[in-house]
Amino acid sequence: MRKKWSDEDIKTLKSMYSEKKTITEISIALGRTKKSVINHAHVLGISKKREKQREEIYDYAIYKGDEFIFVGTIEECREFTGMGKNQIKVICSRSHIERVNAIVNGKALVGVRLPR
Repeated sequence: MRKKWSDEDIKTLKSMYSEKKTITEISIALGRTKKSVINHAHVLGISKKREKQREEIYDYAIYKGDEFIFVGTIEECREFTGMGKNQIKVICSRSHIERVNAIVNGKALVGVRLPR
């Protein structure tokens, strides 16, 4: 069943949009889906048309086999490892982790993306 938008919900939506909060943050605060937040913002004329949504911030944990190496944002991991952002994203991908698990030599780096 659809949840009706109250005046307070609309006020919160407008306020959080102006504060440049992410859609995820807004949807959690309002107890609504991301799609609902995006659609209602569009209806109110406050949607970010063709404006790239701010990238969600994650922590990345880097492991070499079972040994923990480092944890931090993608930028911090990049500086620590000397790897590029895309390389860090690749070692955190499910397909990379599955390939490494098949090798079982414990020397390859793998990562885990953790929501903040």
